[in-house]
Amino acid sequence: MYSFLSSPYLHIALLLSLLILSFSNSNEKTMETLIKAGFILLPCSLGFSTTGISIFISSGDEKFKKKICSQKLEKDNNENNSVFLSVVATFVHYIIVNMLALLNIICFRIIESTSLIYSFITLFLFIYAILLGFATLFSLQTIARWNDWHYASLNEQGNPCNNLDKKP
Repeated sequence: MYSFLSSPYLHIALLLSLLILSFSNSNEKTMETLIKAGFILLPCSLGFSTTGISIFISSGDEKFKKKICSQKLEKDNNENNSVFLSVVATFVHYIIVNMLALLNIICFRIIESTSLIYSFITLFLFIYAILLGFATLFSLQTIARWNDWHYASLNEQGNPCNNLDKKP
């Protein structure tokens, strides 16, 4: 719970939601724009994230998978969280928030609410869902870097793939 409450993505989403609703001239126009954007962006990001987690889980050789499954996170107090579980948790969190944001936008559209609080919640969930995309991408970048280091260390150990880039 502490990780969630201390997340910079959460804080930025709250701040942006407050700023957008505070400075928008028309709450109705802002929410209509949000609904249109949500119906376009959220299904695409759900497709991206489910594809990404599938690729992540299925890729890499067994030695690399063993490394990331056994490597514990230094910043995490919970001893059971491996790097692998951390990345999977990032994806799962991203997918859940995206589904909640999409469901909320659908409900907002059906109810046609004019409540400022409901508008804030809808805007916040949408912005938070988009910002979590960055967290997911940064997790993938970290895994890609580790994967690169893993294969570089294999090459240093005399891997037969060393000579693949050389012409015969």
